[in-house]
Amino acid sequence: MNHHGSLNVCSAWGGVDISEAAEEARFWDTHDSTDFLGAFRPAKLTFPKRKPKVLVSVRLGTSEVALMRQIAARKGLGYGSLLRMWLTERLLEEVPAQQK
Repeated sequence: MNHHGSLNVCSAWGGVDISEAAEEARFWDTHDSTDFLGAFRPAKLTFPKRKPKVLVSVRLGTSEVALMRQIAARKGLGYGSLLRMWLTERLLEEVPAQQK
């Protein structure tokens, strides 16, 4: 970002100031990011450590599992992830506000 709040894509290549997302989209529609590789630095990413999980077995009917798989696929999730998400949401509903 420059001091005006817009992105300077590459001052070494003549500089292109981008102040709006639509303008940026138009820019990248007509430019190749590989032309600017020298202008970018690798991002330093840190990820929080995941809490350990415990395996829990639950017997469900085949129709329930099939329906869960369909819903999960529609959402772009694995059915185990969907089930974990639903359980977490329900647990949060059940916990009184003062215990959260």
